[in-house]
Amino acid sequence: MSEGKNRNKRCSCGSGKKFKNCCFLNRKTRTTSITVDMGRPVAIDAVRVTP
Repeated sequence: MSEGKNRNKRCSCGSGKKFKNCCFLNRKTRTTSITVDMGRPVAIDAVRVTP
């Protein structure tokens, strides 16, 4: 939630723009990888993550 507080600060890239109008718009989505050792090769077709 601290991200909302920083959106009105100047961007650290040096453009002089506010963060919300500069690099905030160009962020990449976060991906997470998980490695599981099952002792033998296993094919996984899909993964569902629920909160």
